[in-house]
Amino acid sequence: MKKNRKKGFTLVELIVVMAIISIFMVMIFSIMAVVGKIASDINSKTVTDQIVTNMSSVLEKKLKYATNVKVFKYYKESEMSELNADGKLKYLYEYPLNTYPDGTLAEEIKCFRINFIVRENGEKGYVYEQLSVDQSTGAIKTDASGKFLFSKVFNDSYYGKIYFDFDVSYATAEDGTVVDTAMQTSLTPYTTSDLNGDNIIRTAEKNSFLLENININKSVEKYKLSFSEKRTKAEAFSPTSLDEEKAIYIYYVTRKVL
Repeated sequence: MKKNRKKGFTLVELIVVMAIISIFMVMIFSIMAVVGKIASDINSKTVTDQIVTNMSSVLEKKLKYATNVKVFKYYKESEMSELNADGKLKYLYEYPLNTYPDGTLAEEIKCFRINFIVRENGEKGYVYEQLSVDQSTGAIKTDASGKFLFSKVFNDSYYGKIYFDFDVSYATAEDGTVVDTAMQTSLTPYTTSDLNGDNIIRTAEKNSFLLENININKSVEKYKLSFSEKRTKAEAFSPTSLDEEKAIYIYYVTRKVL
């Protein structure tokens, strides 16, 4: 008589099946990683578009018809305070402000600050602030502790693990020519992994706008747009300096609202 054997998988068959399943699992996880990377890039681009558009619109509203626009890039408040205390900001406005027929000032000096901030809980974000300027000296007003007096215009936190470096510069034409009567704002999104050596290159989103009064009077010295850079953008947003204060200060003269 023949003995009936129960059918089942041999050890070799089990190993082959497990190998096939492992290959499929690796393929699935690889696809999920790629999809996650694509989703992250889309999210960062969407957020970057929103923030750079917002930044550009705020600055355009304030500077489009301004004159004598002087930009101090990546300065700490203590560094600006030194210039402030030494009276070195006054030279920016050595040209007399325009007046109405009755002698009252028709223009006023203003200072706007775009500040990268880190909150106590480690959350990163940015804030737009209008600083208070002494019209007789051009100096920023301070409180009893020496801190600049300001009013907050707008602030927001970065989303998730995304944060940005930001820059303000002359605009460039399509052929690469510098346009010294227009301002360009740009932001580049990053994540912590980018700074930890993943070498992920992300594209900066940019917006530009024309400074109307400077464009009309570009031959007059007082109307020019100029920049002073305390440290480079790479230095300002290096991994070791993320928790340090840094800001872009924009001085300008605008028509006084009566």
